[in-house]
Amino acid sequence: MPTDLLVESSPGTPVGRVIVTEYGPSDKIFRGAITGGAMLSLVILALIAGFLLFRGLEIFRDFGFGFITSVRWDAGDGIDKATASFGIGAMLVGSVVTALIALLIATPFAMGTALFLEFYCPSWLRVFLTSVLDLVAAIPSVIYGVWGYAIFMQYGTRLVRNSKPQY
Repeated sequence: MPTDLLVESSPGTPVGRVIVTEYGPSDKIFRGAITGGAMLSLVILALIAGFLLFRGLEIFRDFGFGFITSVRWDAGDGIDKATASFGIGAMLVGSVVTALIALLIATPFAMGTALFLEFYCPSWLRVFLTSVLDLVAAIPSVIYGVWGYAIFMQYGTRLVRNSKPQY
């Protein structure tokens, strides 16, 4: 061990070292690869954003800024583009309201589950429930949506088919 890294100490105490960060060749290669990968992902993200912006400007050129604020969705006569009027205002409001309702419903359940698992759940049950929650979190929410759609549409169709019209 080099003597310039040793720190003097009183007799009977262990000799301390000054920690010096010197990267070896493999560390430098790894850091370069990770930095390059991170930069590449940022460049790809910027290219995607640029492409979407470039293609989105076409909509604003055709329909103006009212495309975002208008609630009218009319294709016109299908031949002349000037008679068409499109707006996504209602869809944007619907998306925001749906997200807020989902947050209002999900937040208390998430907080309650976390508090229960941390403070009230017996240890033997905590291991099982944590594994189940990890499994549930690993499945993308789109899968739950498709599953719910398939189940509820099948149930809803059966209800409509078996119901008799009331006059």
